[in-house]
Amino acid sequence: MSIVSINPQLWVSTPWWLSDAASNVTLDAAGESLAVVGYLRLQLGASGSKTCSSAGGAIYYHTGTSVTFSNGSSNLRLGLQDPASTGLEDGTFDVQADLVGGTDTITTNSWYKIPMESGTKTLAEGDLVAIAVELTARGGADTLTVRRAISNVFGDTTAPGSGFPYGTADTGTLAKSTNMLAAAILFDDGTIGWIDGVPPIPLSGDGATLSINVTSSPDEYIGTFTPVAPMRVTGILWGGLTSIATTDDFEVILYQDPSNTPSVIQAVAIDPDFVTNGNCLAKITPVTLAAGTEYGVAIRPTTVNNITIRYFDLLTGNDGLKQGMATLGVPCKFSQRTSQSGAFGEVQTYYMPLFGLLVNGLDNGAGGAGGLKHPFALSGGLV
Repeated sequence: MSIVSINPQLWVSTPWWLSDAASNVTLDAAGESLAVVGYLRLQLGASGSKTCSSAGGAIYYHTGTSVTFSNGSSNLRLGLQDPASTGLEDGTFDVQADLVGGTDTITTNSWYKIPMESGTKTLAEGDLVAIAVELTARGGADTLTVRRAISNVFGDTTAPGSGFPYGTADTGTLAKSTNMLAAAILFDDGTIGWIDGVPPIPLSGDGATLSINVTSSPDEYIGTFTPVAPMRVTGILWGGLTSIATTDDFEVILYQDPSNTPSVIQAVAIDPDFVTNGNCLAKITPVTLAAGTEYGVAIRPTTVNNITIRYFDLLTGNDGLKQGMATLGVPCKFSQRTSQSGAFGEVQTYYMPLFGLLVNGLDNGAGGAGGLKHPFALSGGLV
């Protein structure tokens, strides 16, 4: 093994959450829709073609802040379409499911995994596809909002037709849009897929918070991962912090083997005067992480003043979505312990931690099986 230097790059725990801007798009007339168009990205380690059908396939999506879906004449359709030569989706669902008002329950601010009911769609990594939701019929006063996300690729959120990914929205006329459906695909074999470059998890609509201080129980939280290739790390990031005052001191810590016998690799005391926008990047002495070994990035307050941390709550039953979209290596866990004692224990299997690594070196494959094994930069974890 030989580590070769690269320009430092920030890799985070789940695709593109640093570029997310989630809010609502309203569907309140027959034919109104929201979609995201772009290249398919499959979860780490997946290969070959994947089929989405009624034999196990599903679409994940998230509702917004307002939902009325009680009229039996209303129908909401979710599924996959092909992009047409116009760049818009072709209007034909190749695989789909239909939700009926008053029969199928849809509530506000909730994650849904909708099993496919008819049709089939086979895709491979890099295929161009549209994930779409459409109110095909509206009865009475039914109105639905769905979560959308904006991809901030190279800082450009104003030119959705300039490249992939982009959204399409129909609120009277179907057209390209900066609004993109926040969604993911479950294929029949359990593989997770999403559109590269757009957040499949809407942070603003799905971020949960908790407050801790040095007297809390627990008082330390960690995001864990197991790299599939050696890498050299020069910084560790904890994301989604809120309400950090100038006296709210804390540490960001890199651990080895946190789920069994935690050992501190490096700990950095953070001056909150230098924390902004909810994210804290702590520079560390460069260290090489080994493939197949569990590591974790933790946060721990060092005063009685509260710090508030954020994580994704994907809701019960969505464990597969979390592991499928973990970009730094699985299993990914959001875990905790008290008073720096013992192993870290997972809080919930469907909670996704927000953390990252500043990487400046990769294994070049010399002396091993050959070939650069770098699954992260193209997995949506590179920002």
